[in-house]
Amino acid sequence: MNGASISLVKNGRAMTTLVLRQVPDALYRRLKTVAAAQRRSMNQEAILTLEAGLPGEPMAVRPTIEESRHWLKDQVW
Repeated sequence: MNGASISLVKNGRAMTTLVLRQVPDALYRRLKTVAAAQRRSMNQEAILTLEAGLPGEPMAVRPTIEESRHWLKDQVW
């Protein structure tokens, strides 16, 4: 793979863009597989993975679909 580009837009204002070049095919496939399994976009998964690997205060992790269903079931029933 020659490279990947991640562009973020929030509230109509452009955020920082990160461009990754020469991403190994195996790494790209792993990210894509994990993102699909978690029902996230590759962009979301890349951000969460970077957050988890960097020191400092991590962002809150979104629950999986199953965790959300379980929570909803507990709240409703």
